[in-house]
Amino acid sequence: MGKKEEILSLIRQNAYYSQQELADLVGLSRSACAGYISQLMRDGEILGKAYVLKEEKRVCCIGGANLDRKMTVEAFRWKDSNPVTSHESFGGVARNLAENMHVLGLHSQLMTVLGSDEAAGRLTADCRADTSLVQILPQERTGTYTAVMESSGEMLFALADMAIYDAWTPAVYRAQKHRTAAADVLVLDTNLPQETMKEILSSKLPHQKAVIVPVSAAKISRIPQESIQDIDLLLLNELEAEAMAAHLGNEADELEARAANIVQAGAGMVIVTRGAEGVYMASEEETAYIEAEEVKAVDVTGAGDAFASVCIDGLLHDEEPKVWIKRALARAAATIQSTESVIRTQEGKR
Repeated sequence: MGKKEEILSLIRQNAYYSQQELADLVGLSRSACAGYISQLMRDGEILGKAYVLKEEKRVCCIGGANLDRKMTVEAFRWKDSNPVTSHESFGGVARNLAENMHVLGLHSQLMTVLGSDEAAGRLTADCRADTSLVQILPQERTGTYTAVMESSGEMLFALADMAIYDAWTPAVYRAQKHRTAAADVLVLDTNLPQETMKEILSSKLPHQKAVIVPVSAAKISRIPQESIQDIDLLLLNELEAEAMAAHLGNEADELEARAANIVQAGAGMVIVTRGAEGVYMASEEETAYIEAEEVKAVDVTGAGDAFASVCIDGLLHDEEPKVWIKRALARAAATIQSTESVIRTQEGKR
């Protein structure tokens, strides 16, 4: 990467760098840096002294990036040795979202923490999204997720080794916080510790929207109750919706009541996926059920992240929710019919 490209990349991360800060970061004199900035202005890449970039929607995905192992078993038996076929790929909710949105044509950044191990190098090399915000934590191991699947494609159970995320403290986030300033949407998964999630939500800039995509019902409690009003979109499955309502002190039995409770607590919009039955959405303005197409499942892993990526794209472009939910369901269906956690096709693109 040349100096001009390095400067442009830094401005994309933070449009408020001074010329001297940019010069120091790329190893140039201030006058030489000013020359490159003038060239970028002539090229139309930035507009004026404030380094306003030509319009480009940007998403920063903050959370998990893991080594995924998928094992398929024909007839599973507890407390016995089960023959399997296995497949390794890369996953993690934030990583999958960043990859999906890159495929959809958005400028997507991945902010995560990885261990100082071989898996970290493989993961960053495989990711096509911007990985400049990835931090390596010495003495930690990159997260792993192992899913055991039936031959039908349905998951029997999964094992997650995510201890590294406990070391992702607010202080670790603050070291990189300034580099998220250019993002239009911050997408958080619940691998983040609660205090770190609270730090991110409470410090987001006025132009930024926040989306929460949980990783499981068990980690719903990591969403800070006092930050609900800072969430523009909350994407849940039915178990997570039940856990979220309980987290807010509501024990309603009906899905509609649970979603209404979450909206009343301050979330801008709640979308609950219901598998083959489709989706329920709720906001202060409207509620609706949207049906899903019937498809034959090959592997359900990653379908939720595929769905979420199109929802985030629709939110980013201020589309009607029912329109982007239908597109999101189409992308989820395509993912279900693939063995990959992230399909690299244009299905669901606007």
